[in-house]
Amino acid sequence: MLTLIGMTSVADIFDRVAEKRGWRTGEEGEGQEQLGTSSETKDEEKRQWSQIMRSLHQPFEVLTGAMDQGLQHASYTLCLEERPRNQHTETFDGSSPDVESKGGLSEPGDADFVVLLQAKIDRFYEQRKVTLNTWCSQNGISLDNDMSQADSPYDAPPHKITGAHQRQQRQLYLILYMEFLLWSTGRAVLDLVIFADSKTKAGVMKRRRVIVPGFKRIRRWLAASLSVEDANADHAPDTSETRGMSIEIAIAMCTSYLIWYIVNGETTGVIVLLFVFTFCEFYFVLKYPRFIVVALISMITQVMIIGYELQVRKVGVEVAESSGQPAYPLYQLAPYRLACVAGGMLVAFIWTFFPYPLTARSQLRRDLGSSEYLRAKFYVCVHTTVGARLGNSEGDLHDKKSLGRRLDKARARLFTKELALLEGLRQHSAFTAWEPAFGGKFPRRKYDAIIQEVQNILNYVGLISYASNILVDPAYDDPDEKSWISNFRRLTSS
Repeated sequence: MLTLIGMTSVADIFDRVAEKRGWRTGEEGEGQEQLGTSSETKDEEKRQWSQIMRSLHQPFEVLTGAMDQGLQHASYTLCLEERPRNQHTETFDGSSPDVESKGGLSEPGDADFVVLLQAKIDRFYEQRKVTLNTWCSQNGISLDNDMSQADSPYDAPPHKITGAHQRQQRQLYLILYMEFLLWSTGRAVLDLVIFADSKTKAGVMKRRRVIVPGFKRIRRWLAASLSVEDANADHAPDTSETRGMSIEIAIAMCTSYLIWYIVNGETTGVIVLLFVFTFCEFYFVLKYPRFIVVALISMITQVMIIGYELQVRKVGVEVAESSGQPAYPLYQLAPYRLACVAGGMLVAFIWTFFPYPLTARSQLRRDLGSSEYLRAKFYVCVHTTVGARLGNSEGDLHDKKSLGRRLDKARARLFTKELALLEGLRQHSAFTAWEPAFGGKFPRRKYDAIIQEVQNILNYVGLISYASNILVDPAYDDPDEKSWISNFRRLTSS
């Protein structure tokens, strides 16, 4: 998950590079005048970036395709998706393969597909050296067999580092960053494929059984169901959400009129149109999940209005009114429901702003402070984790009382809480557009920018924790890599 989140941050990094270098049309880069960057230098830098990206395109495309096949293989193996019948290949069920039809290459679902995926990941790992050599040749750096003796024109004391050196250093870091993220994602997909194959070989997928949750999970469910909700007034629903619901009820009233009167109240036509409208409305539920509550209320209201009229038609007016509630025709029932919601919204508006305003904006400010607090705790946890890994003091991760195991649980808990809180912040920010402005315009754009910065910092700190895993669990049994890790530990401890 962390590697996928890191891949999404690459676009933000490129956007910052373009902003600092002044590559956007009509914009000046940050510090461009101080660096004395000419148009020729900018064009040359653009050309270098384009050449580097072109060199990365082919290996990235190969590994991305392999990961897609790996996910497809796991889907076939775990019976989440049925394999096409036209693929005549050797599978775990022992069916005879048609080797000529697949040209001797493994395909998703084959018993030996994991070997092909492993080979492509290893090839990408070796391909990184070619990319590094290409970058070095572009920048006049000569690499020989002994990396410590590499001849670099940029070897200079820190106080003599030039702007060009800093730009090329960022270039190199970004290349290594992108390659590491994609390679790590490929390793995660490989682990998923190995897991899926192990379940198939163990015969788990051939049996059908009831999956019973464990005692720990049942205990957590019971604890959550018996816990008392926080009655603090700060958690009361804000008026922006209530106003959104009122608008959706009005839309439901209009769609109910259309559904009912387009077909002149004919039962068959009403049912068909109700299905069509509900099907189209689910688009907004999937497209804008942050407004799922408001959208669902609109659909439920629509179903209740139409369903009530169909029920009255089925059982008759006399039976419908036997409970003491009068039966209204649709053109009266729909406005009555809207009026009830509008009255509730008015009451909510009064008691939200008086005697003290309690809105989405106040929740946004408060939750943003909580988010910063959680982020600081997450940073401290990651900092401690990296220090423990450098000092080789994590202990046995299988031991629940070991330092590494406790830090791992703390990181996961804080990361999950922060992600949930950031999603709530985005919802509050969206709802602020529906609130009346008292005392001036609310700076929503600034808050959105702060939320995005918090998200970026969270992603990068999480990636630091993920990348430091190599200090205790090297990906390959490479003596040079182990020697480098050992030297790096001595350097950081000195």
